[in-house]
Amino acid sequence: FASNKAHGLGLEPVEIGEAMAPLGLMLGVVSLSFSALEKCVGLKFLFRGGMLLFGSLIFSIPIVLPALKALSRSLLWAGLVTLGLLRPCAGMLSMSAMNIMYNNVLSAHFGLYNGIASSVTSCGRCLSPVTVGSLFAVGVSSAGSASFPLGIYLPFTAAAALAVVAVTI
Repeated sequence: FASNKAHGLGLEPVEIGEAMAPLGLMLGVVSLSFSALEKCVGLKFLFRGGMLLFGSLIFSIPIVLPALKALSRSLLWAGLVTLGLLRPCAGMLSMSAMNIMYNNVLSAHFGLYNGIASSVTSCGRCLSPVTVGSLFAVGVSSAGSASFPLGIYLPFTAAAALAVVAVTI
């Protein structure tokens, strides 16, 4: 989304906000519909489906969005809106299902284990931007010399690979 025309999509700040609007909408929709979805397909399906969707969306970002931008601005916006609608679904479905499955296996010390899980989650949320940002910075600085899956693709490929690993566990 970066407004950097050399390494981003060249969007202006207001356009970045507009591209993020569908994300906010879908966070509410998925939250309200999670219980009904869980009753229809089950927690394991929601977790695995959400992680696979997340991995495939993240993997496709550096490939599909620049290609759509090269074709036309309308196609770029269609891709951004589609991403904004699907990405929060993937995250909310998989993370909510994982939290419920985790709590279902606990028989005692709920507070202790949920505190540990929250701490691990917080550490991940702290370290992820540093790690992924560093990978992206290295990729951008070597964009001319590194091809797929390295260069600017590396953080996206790594995130998609982690999603695939999560599904297989």
